[in-house]
Amino acid sequence: MNKNLLLLGVFLIGCLSALGQQEIKVVSYKLNTTDISVRTNRRDDPTGKPCALIKVLFPKRDAQFLGDIVGSVSYKTNEYWVYMPQLSNQIEVRLDGFKPLVVKFNELETGILESNQSTYELCLLAKEKDAPQMYDDGMVALAHNDVVKAFDYLTKAANMGYAPALFVMGNESVVPFDENFDTDPNDDDAYQEAFRYYKKGAENGSPDAQYALAKMLMDYKEGKVKIEVEGKMLDDNYIWTLLEKAANAGNADAQWYMITKYDWCRQAANNGIAIAEFGMGVWNDTFEGMNSAAYFHSWEEYLSLLKSAVETVEDRTKDARKSTEWYAKAANKGLDIAMWTLADKYQEGVGVEKSIEKALSLRKKVAENDNIYCQLYLAQAYRDGVMPEFFDDGGPGGSIVEITNDLSVVNYWMKRVVNHTESDLVQLVRYAGCSMDMTLYDISYRCTEKGLKKESIYWLQRAAEWGSEDAKEKLGQLGFAVPQSLKSDD
Repeated sequence: MNKNLLLLGVFLIGCLSALGQQEIKVVSYKLNTTDISVRTNRRDDPTGKPCALIKVLFPKRDAQFLGDIVGSVSYKTNEYWVYMPQLSNQIEVRLDGFKPLVVKFNELETGILESNQSTYELCLLAKEKDAPQMYDDGMVALAHNDVVKAFDYLTKAANMGYAPALFVMGNESVVPFDENFDTDPNDDDAYQEAFRYYKKGAENGSPDAQYALAKMLMDYKEGKVKIEVEGKMLDDNYIWTLLEKAANAGNADAQWYMITKYDWCRQAANNGIAIAEFGMGVWNDTFEGMNSAAYFHSWEEYLSLLKSAVETVEDRTKDARKSTEWYAKAANKGLDIAMWTLADKYQEGVGVEKSIEKALSLRKKVAENDNIYCQLYLAQAYRDGVMPEFFDDGGPGGSIVEITNDLSVVNYWMKRVVNHTESDLVQLVRYAGCSMDMTLYDISYRCTEKGLKKESIYWLQRAAEWGSEDAKEKLGQLGFAVPQSLKSDD
């Protein structure tokens, strides 16, 4: 099955806290003046004085008690009898799988064991882990390669019906946690077990399980796997509903799979799903002036596959205006890639009347949604006073769209860029192919030309952080400290 999903899950939980334990809680602690058990079952301390009796109401067997305990602890129906000398102040409770509990009597309302030949009642509750905690602990164990503990926790969470655990256990059935596990990836029993987990996970609302189940059903129909399945589950409407639920919940694989199937894409688009509306735009597109994927890492591969699926259809209807209308519907729902694609169309005048103002407005909306690539695009566009037109292959077109050269706008968007995390910036440099140190130094130079000394120093410092030797030299000449470089040699 989709091993990448499992690996992604492991990666995402790598930052979770250390493996937790179940806890024992104090429910109540009181003196029972009507209970004469301590007198009818007297036990003396080493000095010959009678002990107090603590009846620990706790249904768990095999608990251990540590402290100033006299004699052995006896277990009766759902309670332990523990004898302790007068003025004892604490007792420790231990049980496998639980955090040790130290009960300090002086911190509770009844206080220390002041009365001998008295019976006290200490009621404890074993706070069992709930399914989400079991799942989190299992995923942490998996990240630490403790496959035995991971399997135990995740199986328990799955048996409780926890949807994310059901999905992971479905994956585990055909892609075991332990890479050295001897299994046949084509084993029918393994797929049947995965099918069972995916089905339950899908019913319990896991978008990942819904997609996995739909994909397995489609694989079955294509003869790729052998499973026992109810006939009604092979109906296209049943599979489509699974994909729709998963897609609507944000599962990217389900979204892509749906929109590569024209009938399903159209049905989902007619139901108002934004990603399907975008898909319908692609199905009708002439692909003139469409370069959006370059600014959306998460969509580049999906869009490439979608365009490939669309272009293989013979006699496909190409309607630039209808395509733009679909993009507009998705853009109105706030889908970033749809807004950027629609901006392409306005910039080129493809399927809609050309409008640089509308193109810029749409691009600004996407950039305001914190897309670092789009923010850099706008900073460079306003720096140079031009926005290039695009061919379908992403290269610059033969003409240039002029916009207002505005250094204040450059400062705004570039500050949004550099305020991203270092890892985001490193990825930007590698992916966008820009030279960050030169870009920042160039902005500083332009600020100097405009007499914007404060802004110029700011950008010199940022350029120096990215390794610009010219910026470091300039800062030294001006008497400013050179900040530590952020950029590694590689």
